[in-house]
Amino acid sequence: MERLLASYRAIPPNATVRLAKPTSNLFRARAKTSGKGLDSSGLTGVISVDPEARTADVAGMCTYEDPRRRHAALRAVAAGGATN
Repeated sequence: MERLLASYRAIPPNATVRLAKPTSNLFRARAKTSGKGLDSSGLTGVISVDPEARTADVAGMCTYEDPRRRHAALRAVAAGGATN
């Protein structure tokens, strides 16, 4: 959280606030930006896992693959709760 707050405070007042992340789910060209974005690298973890309910609470920037790699109980769970 401290990295996120520090990166927010470093953004100039008139600059656009954006996430600094290595990937994007946007399938369109984006304008180049020179400023740094919010450091969201600390928001990728798995918060908790309930193996009986087969659910997980995850941080906002957690990828689909991350919980599946780390927790055997989630390897058969797809996004949205459907099992595969």
